[in-house]
Amino acid sequence: MHFCSHREPSKCQNQDDIAKEELGEKLYEKVEESHPEDADKITGMLLEMNVEEIERLLKNPQELQEKIQLADNALG
Repeated sequence: MHFCSHREPSKCQNQDDIAKEELGEKLYEKVEESHPEDADKITGMLLEMNVEEIERLLKNPQELQEKIQLADNALG
């Protein structure tokens, strides 16, 4: 869990960062199913998108698989 302290502002995260952390865990599970060897790299690439787009992908498995394949292709 992340705490925001006025004494340690570097530990503060904005809401998008917190949301992306949670979404990243969900994405990783999905990516790992089809690409276990590169799941961490592909998940990192997908997390470059904005929160709303990631949430949409998680609700649309076909579109998510397309993005996963694009990311995998980029890794070569």
